[in-house]
Amino acid sequence: ISREISLEKGDRYLIELNDYGQQVFRIDSNEISIIYDDKILSGKDYMPNKSLELEYTGGFENEGFIETYNYMDGYYKYRNEQFAAFSYNGIISLINGAVVLTEIDSPDLDGISKLHAVLLPEQVKLHEKWMNNESILEITAVDVLIEVPYGKYKCIEVTTTNDDYSYTKYYAQGLGVVKVDFSGMIEELIDIRIK
Repeated sequence: ISREISLEKGDRYLIELNDYGQQVFRIDSNEISIIYDDKILSGKDYMPNKSLELEYTGGFENEGFIETYNYMDGYYKYRNEQFAAFSYNGIISLINGAVVLTEIDSPDLDGISKLHAVLLPEQVKLHEKWMNNESILEITAVDVLIEVPYGKYKCIEVTTTNDDYSYTKYYAQGLGVVKVDFSGMIEELIDIRIK
């Protein structure tokens, strides 16, 4: 397939080659250079790469919250603890390559499963879409530089929409969510503790 496009110095262009993956090209002076050489990222690349405790601003009544990821032989025991109100527990695992959260009723993880949601798809690529219940999730941007109180991160942007609302999460490689924008209500990473 031949296609002519106009690019200027510093522009980036993603080329999807169906069965051959994706390539990102950048124009530097008068040459085209490959930024990523056959490096296709997966959803698991945007989850914590070790056991961590992440602290955020926002949450219920804007009192902040902590997300804990305890790595356990191929999956994470997950806990989201809202300071003012409640907490929930779950397992984050890979199912058919996708990152999936299964919410559990009890902290010891032997309760009844309430929620089974795909957090990230197997392949991370621009405009990849999937569904969770009545919501549509889409990777709406890649390589977005996000600054939060804890630092600056190159992220993917995942936008969730349904009939009632829309919100955006920003995932950093090896870490997970660093920022959430829920119609102007912002949650941001403020601390990381290694467990």
